[in-house]
Amino acid sequence: LHSICLKLKVFIAKSQFSKSVGNETTSKKPSEPSLWSLVSAASTSTSSFYPACASLPASKPYSQSTSIGSRVQQQQEVSINLGKENEEDNETEKAQTIETSSLAKGSTGSLTQNEPASTENSRSLLEENCMLINKVDENDRSEENVLRLMRRVAELEAKNEEQRKTITKLKEDNLNQRLAVTDGSKERENLLIRNASLCHQLEYEKREWSIEREQLAMQLDDVTRELELQKMLLNSESISQIVQRWEDKVFDLQGMIYDRDRAIRAQQQRISELVKNSHIVNDTLLSSVFASIKGAILQLFATRNLRSLDQSIKTLATALQLTSEEEAMLKKGVNVH
Repeated sequence: LHSICLKLKVFIAKSQFSKSVGNETTSKKPSEPSLWSLVSAASTSTSSFYPACASLPASKPYSQSTSIGSRVQQQQEVSINLGKENEEDNETEKAQTIETSSLAKGSTGSLTQNEPASTENSRSLLEENCMLINKVDENDRSEENVLRLMRRVAELEAKNEEQRKTITKLKEDNLNQRLAVTDGSKERENLLIRNASLCHQLEYEKREWSIEREQLAMQLDDVTRELELQKMLLNSESISQIVQRWEDKVFDLQGMIYDRDRAIRAQQQRISELVKNSHIVNDTLLSSVFASIKGAILQLFATRNLRSLDQSIKTLATALQLTSEEEAMLKKGVNVH
């Protein structure tokens, strides 16, 4: 569209120039100043037109064509005024008019001959201007593409930076999660070890509790049997018998206390002797032990009271250093007999 407008402007200028030249040749033969002024006007119009064509934008073709037409009309008016002045001077300078007319004819001929060359020059200039305009447009488009690419590169760099930040953040989160997993695994191992120890402890406590429960059950059975025996004795015996039995128990207990005190005194005496003479101890200690064992055995077989029996059994177990099981077996054997 821009090149078409430029071609139209050139065509309008050429038509106006040809009209002005035709008017000058058909009119009376003017003097030399009028013809040269017309030629200069045409040359100035064309010379002023071509730079304007090169710099005109594509949005104002009609305004430029009207300005060129007004300029050509002004030049035609100036040439007419000069022609009138020259007609007044023709009477005084006829010789000069003949020479000027011949020169004018030569100049018009040269102009008519040079017209195709000027059109070719104008076309070449238009083509050069069009090429320059296309180059400028291409440069503008390339600059726009470069700017667009630069903006795209900046956007991609910003996105890359954001992705890099997210990657670093994800790496930190992954590291923290790994640390948390390792801590959790360590805590899990500790909890498993603690659970195993607690399970072993619980099993041990269960065994201990079962043993203790069995012992308590046995003691309860013994107590119940003793209570039943006491009930049977209370139901079968009279009050006098009960009093006598309690007196016997008291007497037996006094005897046991006396025997124990005597054994304790003997043991203390023996210990003092051992402290003094550590090499002469065994016989007297054994005799005292045997004496205490002898007294406990005699009391065991002589008495019939349960409490005195229990007391004598305990004394005998202490003297013989019996275990609890052996003491229970001894007690069971005495109760059977």
